[in-house]
Order: sequence, then structure tokens, then C-alpha cells
Amino acid sequence: MSKEQMNNTKITAVIFDCFGVLVSEGWLPFKHKYFDSDPEKFEEATNMQKRADAGLTDHAGFVKSVAELAGIDEEEAYNEIDNTVTDAALLEYIATLKADYKIGFISNASQSWMSEFFTPDQIALFDAVDISSETGLLKPDPRAFEHIAAALDTPIDECVIVDDQVGYCEGARAVGMQAITYRDFETLKNDLELILTR
Repeated sequence: MSKEQMNNTKITAVIFDCFGVLVSEGWLPFKHKYFDSDPEKFEEATNMQKRADAGLTDHAGFVKSVAELAGIDEEEAYNEIDNTVTDAALLEYIATLKADYKIGFISNASQSWMSEFFTPDQIALFDAVDISSETGLLKPDPRAFEHIAAALDTPIDECVIVDDQVGYCEGARAVGMQAITYRDFETLKNDLELILTR
């Protein structure tokens, strides 16, 4: 039995990460493409991202800075970083969960992108939304997970989070949440149903 299946507490809330789960990720491929060969630049780019996600830099300033660091023009950086696609199938699945579970949204993000990525009906699926640039809380800070659980008015051990970053899943487990590391939609459905139907 995996760590993701060990806790037997009944789940009442399912929380979804945005980038890499609900929406395809543009930033991580960009960062690896331009900075993998230079550890110092990789760390600098990561720190730029963290400042933006904490709301200390706006998105335009972030893109300008990483474009300069990568040695490319801003338009090219925008095209790669903002190259995202919403997962309609996953959102339809979330709509089926909505009748029985509270649904949360959590994202380390430099600003709220919800109205750009999601329709009003899709946004309405979420009972609580936590965006790091608004809360000042970045995953995997324990307070980020505690904050979204409180916003959902749900005990933390009754929450399961779906995130594509292993470190964020580990951070969630450290405060008592269950967590599923997202790989693809079909695997998620199987993993989540194992947890929800116990």
C-alpha cells in the first residue's frame, strides 16, 4: 500500500493545484530549457519565480527579468512561459465530485489567472481559492495547506491535495493531508477513487 493510501480518514475535500494539473505548465519547461546547464542562473530564475509568486514582483516584471537572464526577447519568453492549456476533461471530472466533496484550488502564482484559463462555470466549481501572491503563503509552507483547509472549513486530515510537485505533496502530508502526485488524468482518477471509496 502506498503512502497515498495509508490514511483511513474519510475525505470531505479535494484540493487541486493549478499549473501542471488543471492547466499545463509553461514555466518549468522554460526554466529547464534555458537554465539547466547553469546552476547559478537556475537558482536565480527560481528565486525570481518565488518573488513573483509571493506577490513581490508582477508577472510582466518577472517575464522581463527571466527573458534577460535567458538572453532572449520578452515576446519569446511570454510565448513559452504563458503557453498553457486548460484540462477540460479534468474539470468535467471535478464537476462530478462537486456533489459530494468540497473543492479547493491552490496555486503558487504571481497573479490570479482564473478568468483567463477558466469559464465562469468552471470557476464556480471551487469552494475556496488560494493564490500565493494574494495570501503571501507559498507551497510547501505548512501555512499554505492550513490556509486552504481553513478556507474550506474542513479539518486538514479530511483533505486530499492533487499536485504535480513531489515536494509540495510531501509538504501537505507533513501537516496531515493526504496527497496524490499528479502524472496524468487517468492515473489521478484511479488514485483518487481508491482514497475516496475506502
